[in-house]
Amino acid sequence: MTHSGPSSFLPPVVRDLVCYTPAAVSSSVLELTAPLLTPSGILSLDVFRTCLPTLNSEAPPTLDHLERFKCACVIIQSELHRLTLSQPLHELYSDAILSMDPTSARSTTAWFQLHLQGLYDQAMLVGSTVLEQLLVNIIHTLQGPDKFIPFLVRDLLAVPCLLKFVDRDLISAMKIMMGSPTTLNVRNLLWHGFITPQENVPLDAYGSMIIVITMTIASAWEQHLQGPLQARNTSRRSYFFTHPLATSSADVDSPPERFDVIYERVVFGSNTVSTTRPQSTSAIVKIVSAILSLVRYSSFVTAGTDRQWIEACRHLQSDHVESSFVFVMATLPLVEHSLRQMYVSLNECKEDRKSALIAGEYYLTLDVILEAYVPSEFFVPSSPRLIAHDPARIPNRLCEELGPGLMNMMKDMFMYVYGPRLRDRTSHGEFNTFIGHDIKQEPWLEFFSVLILGLLQHSMTAENDMCSSEHRAALDVAHTCLHNYTSTRFDEWTVARRETMRCFSLFAIYRDLDIWLDASWIEIVPLIKGVSVFSLENLDSRSLPGQLSRAVMAWPIRAPTNPAQAIGSMNNLPAWIIIVQRIQDCISKVTLKMSSLSEQLQKRQLSSRSRKQFEAMKPVMPKLMGMLVSCLCLVEQCVLVGAKKEPTASAIADGLHLLAEGASQEDIQVRSRLTMFVDKFASNFERAKLNLMDPAWDDLAKGIASLEASYVYDV
Repeated sequence: MTHSGPSSFLPPVVRDLVCYTPAAVSSSVLELTAPLLTPSGILSLDVFRTCLPTLNSEAPPTLDHLERFKCACVIIQSELHRLTLSQPLHELYSDAILSMDPTSARSTTAWFQLHLQGLYDQAMLVGSTVLEQLLVNIIHTLQGPDKFIPFLVRDLLAVPCLLKFVDRDLISAMKIMMGSPTTLNVRNLLWHGFITPQENVPLDAYGSMIIVITMTIASAWEQHLQGPLQARNTSRRSYFFTHPLATSSADVDSPPERFDVIYERVVFGSNTVSTTRPQSTSAIVKIVSAILSLVRYSSFVTAGTDRQWIEACRHLQSDHVESSFVFVMATLPLVEHSLRQMYVSLNECKEDRKSALIAGEYYLTLDVILEAYVPSEFFVPSSPRLIAHDPARIPNRLCEELGPGLMNMMKDMFMYVYGPRLRDRTSHGEFNTFIGHDIKQEPWLEFFSVLILGLLQHSMTAENDMCSSEHRAALDVAHTCLHNYTSTRFDEWTVARRETMRCFSLFAIYRDLDIWLDASWIEIVPLIKGVSVFSLENLDSRSLPGQLSRAVMAWPIRAPTNPAQAIGSMNNLPAWIIIVQRIQDCISKVTLKMSSLSEQLQKRQLSSRSRKQFEAMKPVMPKLMGMLVSCLCLVEQCVLVGAKKEPTASAIADGLHLLAEGASQEDIQVRSRLTMFVDKFASNFERAKLNLMDPAWDDLAKGIASLEASYVYDV
């Protein structure tokens, strides 16, 4: 059955902080003169203030200090229950919900439903994200869209504009519920999977406290400030998945295909298809059914969590699509905690690494679990592994145990910045946009479901006897998908290649405009010597797959490991990716402008002045677009084919030094000059100052020429 292990993953100190039964709380701890909640379910702050311990970073609250707060949670649960006997939660807080953005309002509806169903762990997972996003949106609205908003809860609670708006007692309460390990810290314990059913943590009472804190803050916004809350836009250029479970060529998009679909097929093989596949829903249902069939028989499942797995899967089996994303929210902590147990056992780490640690120690999280090496501090001093290996390079046995398919998929799903970062972005509420929608059509859900099924299948003890033919078919499909996942999609090197290849697609769109003669659309003036795959004279949308294939052959699949090849550039891939994306923006701006003017000309909507401007632009556009192509050639030779000095012993030594210390001066100067030109290009084009393009280009060319002596390009 499920693997054996400790019945508790909370150390005694932590357990004493968070665990109690309502009956054990002495009624004499609190002597309240009035209810904690008003008739509308809002906290009465004058009364609530008497329940709070004094938070001091130098002297964290003791168990006795927190007893009054825990007592208040029980009382609030009771008072909230009485209020909802006559009025449902969503009606009690209807005004507060109306002040929220649509995503938070939908999430709150799902949260309240889970709480009323008694699924308090799932309710708190959703509720913590609603509260966090409420704080984010308040900060975003008050300070404007251009200022930085912290990612972690503890940092959000220190933003000055939030401190001015939210009552300090509510800030204290949130620090207790969602703050450091020296407080209750229920939010982090739950999201990292440490709270299991046998812990008897009163999530019903803590959940009630989170509800009233959130609604009190939302109500304050609704009552005291004008205008709706502005939701921060969390969309970003990042990941793309195609459906991995395709079985029919009919699933492939008809032309014209989007770049990402073509890229997936060219780079990762013909088994990947497009994002519009009706069979997706049934595929997910079969995968989830197979997951349920393995939960009771896989040693991957932490002892005592079977019920949590089953309740999570029901969200994808039911017809209530509004809560389908709760499947993801509920399984992420379970997956992380099970991986933590495997990691500690396989690597022979200290047993306390399986548990929630005390103040001053970080939890063992997915970012560390998926790394290639194990930190030396995870071992006792006498550990044979610590003795047998370089302390900085102790191999992570989990990588060998699970194999490349599972490890690559987990790194893509959870770890890499350019991927979904599913665990982080879900736990902080950035993916709450999926709540209230049917996620069964999302390609990333297929990968996540296949990942879970693969982890369960890997640790099966009675696999062959427990699977029906239908489940066996799903297992075979998942096995094939994992077997084909031979490389990661979202590591920095792969993303640098992909984003540079994306420029081909943007140039093809520009080339397909109805304003160019066959040979007049591009005029490339190289910045440096060398052969490049950016030979675009014959590029159009039909030739795009062939162009991508040539780039795949020319540019290494993996970043160069020869230190003489990795001079600086390899340490600064994110900076190069930003440059490429700025070039993409320039191509798109030019395409949009020329397309718009051409369309208006055909419809006779251009003024005489605009027509003359358009006709004056057309002859210089091939040269301007050639400048952008030449910039990409520079990126190609500095990064994608490996800029290198002469392969002498001194060059190799320099390379090793630069890999350790960071970018070379040449690399920094190339990036600086290239960024400056691309920014000038965008600015001058927007202002129609095309006469300033040549001087900006000359400055770049002279700067690169002066640096070219430091590089010898081997293409």
